[in-house]
Amino acid sequence: MNSLKNDLKAFLKNRDNIKKSILVLILFVLLYFIFVVLALPCPILFATGISCPGCGMTRACIRAVRFDFRTAFFYHPLWWTLPVAAIFFILYQSKRISYKVYQRFLKIFAAVFLITYGIRLLFFQSSVIVWKPQNGILPTFFRLFLH
Repeated sequence: MNSLKNDLKAFLKNRDNIKKSILVLILFVLLYFIFVVLALPCPILFATGISCPGCGMTRACIRAVRFDFRTAFFYHPLWWTLPVAAIFFILYQSKRISYKVYQRFLKIFAAVFLITYGIRLLFFQSSVIVWKPQNGILPTFFRLFLH
């Protein structure tokens, strides 16, 4: 914990780091408000017409916090992995697990996430999981300008 605090202090002493961090934060907040004000879905779904691997995760976590686990699993069956990933991150940052163990966890996590994504796209399309590339802004753009 103390080394993490020292790393944060060293990071904050560098003014360029602070400026870059503030700029990135402002850009994310602006993008968020653009999507909220325009009532757009997630950026990947909006751009491609295809749900991203994380589609439904926010709604699933909200349902889980309300102890509605059935609906949480409907929205995203891997909602429960976020606390596990956070624990692994904290353990790695606090040097309680090695880089090798952390990397192995991340690879397994990514593989499970991608396999679940593929299964959801192939077999469980619903209001949460969408495969409609014809509705994405990029495919529409390409159809308009390439024909």
